Amino acid sequence: MTAKSDLLTLWRIEGPRALFSRATLAADLVAHVAGVLVPADDAEKQLLDTLARGPTAASADAAFALARRAWSGSRDPHDLPMTLALIAALHGHRLAAIAVAQTLIRIADDREKGRVRSGREISQRLPDRHRAEAKRYLVLARAWATRFLPSILVGMDWWQAELARSDRALSPGSVVTGDEDAQEQSGGPTLKVVAEIADIEGKSISSAYQGLTEPLPLRGGKVDPRLLHLALSLEFPHMTDAIDAIAQDLTLLRGAGIPWARLRPLLLVGAPGTGKTRLARRLGHLLGVGYAELGVAGLSDNRLLEGTARGWRDAQPCWPLLVMQQSKSANPLLLVDEIDKAIASRNGDVKATLLAMLENDTARAWFDSCLLAPADLSQVSWVLTANSLEPLPRPLLSRLRVTRVNPPGPEAFEGLLEGILHDITQDLQISRDQLPALADEAVAILRDGFARNADVRKLKRAVETLLATGHMRPPRPH
Repeated sequence: MTAKSDLLTLWRIEGPRALFSRATLAADLVAHVAGVLVPADDAEKQLLDTLARGPTAASADAAFALARRAWSGSRDPHDLPMTLALIAALHGHRLAAIAVAQTLIRIADDREKGRVRSGREISQRLPDRHRAEAKRYLVLARAWATRFLPSILVGMDWWQAELARSDRALSPGSVVTGDEDAQEQSGGPTLKVVAEIADIEGKSISSAYQGLTEPLPLRGGKVDPRLLHLALSLEFPHMTDAIDAIAQDLTLLRGAGIPWARLRPLLLVGAPGTGKTRLARRLGHLLGVGYAELGVAGLSDNRLLEGTARGWRDAQPCWPLLVMQQSKSANPLLLVDEIDKAIASRNGDVKATLLAMLENDTARAWFDSCLLAPADLSQVSWVLTANSLEPLPRPLLSRLRVTRVNPPGPEAFEGLLEGILHDITQDLQISRDQLPALADEAVAILRDGFARNADVRKLKRAVETLLATGHMRPPRPH
């Protein structure tokens, strides 16, 4: 039994499994908070009364609203608002649970850098103590992430909806007005990618791609960079540099008043099996801007990327335009996989073609030899992957922001496993409930193997093998 004086510190001491297993904990916390929290106004009194009435959706919302008020804009993680966030999470408020995980991650980062303050005094503990505390907080954060990550991947519609909300929902002392939702419904920005398609040889080409001459939406403008950073960090904790760069780009756009998503060309460099392609795929889906990938390993011509000129029987526009038409988006995220293995030949060079597509001035007026018209590719977000920088020419590298991806550590196992199970359900076109759960012994085998060889591709093959050979958890008795 926890002493009353320790109840406010449980959020930073115990993991979610222990907290959620205690049947009376939420009631105990509510009773304790009611005795220490003095309402500042009638609004807080009403919220406190709603909280005290019992574990309902309304009481969860009230607890989270009180948490934001109690925080009062301070960066330091105080026990009272975090306990209120814990109460909301125990009552089923998923955004509150994510906020707890986010706070714990930030504390771990601050402790590691020696920046956390205790009250108003800067902590003077030794660096090794800082590292130990950082590790403890990171373990707690990952435990929360592991528990709530399935809701991010399986409930993709919910997660995308949360990403599209104002980040003020996670900001202390703020109020969401709903104005941004109204703006979203009233119509967003668009771009006319192609002004007119030449029809000098009949109307078959112009009619097939007429959709490109209509204004296409520029999407992703309501995605909150901080929530996107959290969503990606939970699944890819070993890709901090790449995720930071992505979030910084979106934050810069928001600050400049640009209401859509566009990333600077990004090159992910790392060994095979480190999750580079998976990160780009997840990013495209979370942004909701349209996504496609092109594997160019061993490719000795550029027709797939550049398209085929008018006059050929199989004439088609360049790949970005095909994706725009299919996704009905003027700013899709495009992945060019294994660019270092593309081969230049007399039939074309993928790397040379990319030079023009990545340069903003030429991309804005790209002449498509199939449509016989200029097209605006300037709002496309490009992500390239490579195992090595050596085969890549300097002019191409100068147009890319190069980020190295290290192999994932053991701490990434839970997030990656959940992501792999989600991808398997997508491949099989079934719901997560229809996919049998892996037996505990099978998960232990996978975790041990991943600790010895952190290869995401091998992990996926091992998961598929274990599922196929019946290493599943027995169904619960009814």
